[in-house]
Amino acid sequence: MHGTRVLICPAMTRWLRHGGLGALGLGFLAAALASHRSEAERAVFGRWSWGIAIVLGALAVAAVGLVVRSVHQGRRATGDRASSFPWAGCGLLLWGGAQFLSSRFDASAVTRLLDGGLCASVHPLPSLLEWVAIVLLLIAATCRWGPRLWSRVRGSTGARAALANLGLTAVAVVAVLVLGEGLARLRVAIHPTVQGFPSLSTLAWRMRYAPLNAAGQRDRDHPLTAPEGRARLLVVGDSVAWGWGVEKTEDRFGEQLARLLTAAGPRTWESITRARSDTHTLDHIDLLGQALAFHPDVAVLLYVFNDIDYLSRVTPRRRLGTLHPLRLLIANSCLAQEVAVRVWLLSRATPGAVDPYLDVTLVRQHLEDVRRFVEVARAGGARPLVVPLDVRVVQQGEPRARYDLFVREAVAAGLPIVPIDDALAGSSFDELTINRIDRHPNARAHGLAAAVVADRLRDGTR
Repeated sequence: MHGTRVLICPAMTRWLRHGGLGALGLGFLAAALASHRSEAERAVFGRWSWGIAIVLGALAVAAVGLVVRSVHQGRRATGDRASSFPWAGCGLLLWGGAQFLSSRFDASAVTRLLDGGLCASVHPLPSLLEWVAIVLLLIAATCRWGPRLWSRVRGSTGARAALANLGLTAVAVVAVLVLGEGLARLRVAIHPTVQGFPSLSTLAWRMRYAPLNAAGQRDRDHPLTAPEGRARLLVVGDSVAWGWGVEKTEDRFGEQLARLLTAAGPRTWESITRARSDTHTLDHIDLLGQALAFHPDVAVLLYVFNDIDYLSRVTPRRRLGTLHPLRLLIANSCLAQEVAVRVWLLSRATPGAVDPYLDVTLVRQHLEDVRRFVEVARAGGARPLVVPLDVRVVQQGEPRARYDLFVREAVAAGLPIVPIDDALAGSSFDELTINRIDRHPNARAHGLAAAVVADRLRDGTR
């Protein structure tokens, strides 16, 4: 028995060193992909698309190849040429394990993987494991080719000496970038923030602070019929009503307004949110129609100054090609995303097209759709209110002009609009926004707007 153990342990060690670890890593990756169920096409076994099936087949072939190589090489003397394989095997094992863990924590992880996000895990543990895997693979590359290159330039002069210096500089730059990537991922793991961009930090923030209910909304589940003595407040809108960047749902506009109304008595108010990011007024009419089944007493359209997007483009949309080198870099690197977000901010600061909200004719056309929202709410038995929440109004200039024009035209059209610009006037722009990168309204701005609407509703009740 002892002799068998002595023979098995060295054999297993050689197998792992010469490719077994890499084969295990590919196995973990295949398990992550196999757990995915294609949405549009399920031609293979009624579960996967042909693309996923081909990738799974390629992974199986690669894993078998590594196993065969490990068995073959394990019977021979290893030498220095095999010194890189343990590092590479450990790197592949951690990378594959990170993808498997990520698929367990996050249902959309496999989708990002298929879209080129090879190191784009959102959960902290898989994300940090991916970084360690990158380090190990770089060590493996250094062990494999570093000595050979160094032996060619060592003691040389002229062009070869310059090449050696250039190589050392490149190694130092790569080391600094890898260290920076590790620090960026550690920051995201500790304190993710929204960045006005679908970065890994933004996705991590959503995973940590914004769980969804059965209806896919950032809200708790509500019965269709309100409990006895309870009034219902419905808030409809886009990312602002959704509470983008606000970590606690109780700090959103709807929840703060419900608390203020409850404190004023005599009824207890319940807030229901129906919101979806990157939507406009026509979408909000559809959301309202679906939410009227909850029989709200008040329906608030939390209006944002890009809801006219379906008539005239307000929000810029840029997308790199799927295989674009910059896209692949940005999709897989927290450090590259930090740089890309700041470059995007600089480009956004440059003057753009004419603001559609300064076009009176276009605004009047748009307000007819806002009127449809109001009429649908009234037909459903709810008191409608339109609350334009734009914290940029405190900056004066063009934001102030468009806010005033919109309110003036809405009042002229007889819409139940509740301006909140006076309540924001005592605060600076930075005090009202999430951070310097993402300028969504923060909890303070939500609370100031809620206080104005609460006063309006109390006055209406009296």
